[in-house]
Amino acid sequence: MNKKKIIIIVLIFAIALIVLVFIFYIKFKSIAPQKVNHFYPFAQDRFSQNNEVGEINGSNAVLETGKDSNSDGITDEEAKAKGLNPNITDNDGDGIFDIDEINLTKTDPLKADTDGDGINDLDELNKYGTDPLKADTNGDGVNDGQEIKDKIK
Repeated sequence: MNKKKIIIIVLIFAIALIVLVFIFYIKFKSIAPQKVNHFYPFAQDRFSQNNEVGEINGSNAVLETGKDSNSDGITDEEAKAKGLNPNITDNDGDGIFDIDEINLTKTDPLKADTDGDGINDLDELNKYGTDPLKADTNGDGVNDGQEIKDKIK
């Protein structure tokens, strides 16, 4: 084969590849996940009786209408009413998305440590298996933060 034929074949292949990528992009660019799927293993068992992950106000069929600046499932209006910044997905910085704190774990999206025991909510759920809503999960009179410090020593 001469050089011209090889160049033409390579160009045709490149153009076909570009067309395929463009078609793929156009076809799939608007597909978005149907549910928020954050994973907090202890919370799945203890807090999700009637709440599937990603639900808002008990319905996962259609999210409430209104502007949602950060696409977290909480409208800007709802966020402002709860004292949240509508541009941030985790206002307290504890590692649990605000939507999950409101609907799944029932923790305070404005406090990294809802129960004030010295352990942030995400660590209580994922690392220690304690209840982020109770400072003394086992009810023995010693707060969870102190118990964990004593075990580490």
